[in-house]
Amino acid sequence: DLAQAPQEWQAWVDAMAASLMSGTGVRAVTYSLILLLIGGSVEWLFWTYAYGPLRALQATVTRSPREALRLGLRRLLLLCCGVLLFTGATIAASAGLAWPEGVHEAVVAVTLWLMVVRLSWAAVETVLTPGRSARRLVPVRPRQVPWLAATAVAVALLGSAARFLPDLVEQVG
Repeated sequence: DLAQAPQEWQAWVDAMAASLMSGTGVRAVTYSLILLLIGGSVEWLFWTYAYGPLRALQATVTRSPREALRLGLRRLLLLCCGVLLFTGATIAASAGLAWPEGVHEAVVAVTLWLMVVRLSWAAVETVLTPGRSARRLVPVRPRQVPWLAATAVAVALLGSAARFLPDLVEQVG
């Protein structure tokens, strides 16, 4: 199997290129761009109103760990609401489009994968709070925070890719 991997990869790439150059491929790409526009617009509308409270949370000085936890949870709630609105709007809008066969499931899988990665970043940002040691919810040295945050997000990225990517490749391939 390992010896056949380069040939299988090239066959898969050629099939994807031929598929994307067809009318259904162009329609799928166009619909995907429309979905990004819809999801991004809904999230942008949310942040138009929620950015003020988020900035107020960021500007608040924390005096105790309990207050840091309370502010961190409020910030996490705002970040998660934005991500969930993007995901919900994208999936809801995708249901109304006439997708080529197998593409709708792939779009939903990619959207859910994006949601998991973004939610994991929101959680890491809340717990580790890079750049603001007074709000950090775990005792970590400031020099270790960037590496720890990158590692946590990479684990979430790879873990969620292990969940969504095999089904996606099978559907598309």
